[in-house]
Amino acid sequence: MVQAHRPHAMGSDTLYRGKRRGGTLHRPICRRMGIYELVLGLVVSNGVIMLASYFLGQKYYPIRYPLKAIAGYSLLTAVLYAIEQVIATYAHLGQFTSIALNLCLLLIFVLVVLKIEVKREDLRPILVKLKLSKK
Repeated sequence: MVQAHRPHAMGSDTLYRGKRRGGTLHRPICRRMGIYELVLGLVVSNGVIMLASYFLGQKYYPIRYPLKAIAGYSLLTAVLYAIEQVIATYAHLGQFTSIALNLCLLLIFVLVVLKIEVKREDLRPILVKLKLSKK
């Protein structure tokens, strides 16, 4: 039996309804303004909902989030995205070269996250199994 939507925290039901209504308001606007404006509107509305959820949550159920790390990863993502956009705009890469470039940028992101978040001792069993390190 499927249960109806039940709010888990104060305000979540209101935020859920607001997001649902926001999506229905964007559809008629898309015909006039275009898909990029629609996407921008969805990003902004989701950002507002995220911030409202964060501040309501901090008011009623305070949690210490690693905001510096979150901001750092967001900045790294923005920089890698900007690099990809500049290269794709000016280099006129083919499809497979573009995919290879995106894969390299993703690998850079993963390696930076692993370097920051995971201790070498935790990676040792994986490295030994992949034969990249001795026991």
